[in-house]
Amino acid sequence: MGLVTRDYYGDARVIAVQLGEIGLDDWAAKIEHVLEGGATSSEILMGLRWNLRQLLADNPGGLSDELSGSVAELADAIDGVLR
Repeated sequence: MGLVTRDYYGDARVIAVQLGEIGLDDWAAKIEHVLEGGATSSEILMGLRWNLRQLLADNPGGLSDELSGSVAELADAIDGVLR
C-alpha cells in the first residue's frame, strides 16, 4: 500500500475560499497571506495552525458546523505533522 500524503496547503485554500464566500474576507486573507508569505514549509504550517486556531477561538458569525469542523480537523492534522 502506498503512502498517502495530504495537501495541507490545498485544504487551507479551500477553507479560505469558503470563508470568503460567507463574508469572512479578513480570515480568508490571513490564511492566503500565510500560504504566500511563508519561507519554509514549517513556517507555513505553523502559521496556518495558529490562524486556524485563532479563527475557532474568535468564533465569528457565519461559521457552519461543517466549516468549523473542517477548520478544527485541519488544525489538528497540522499539529500532528509538526510534532
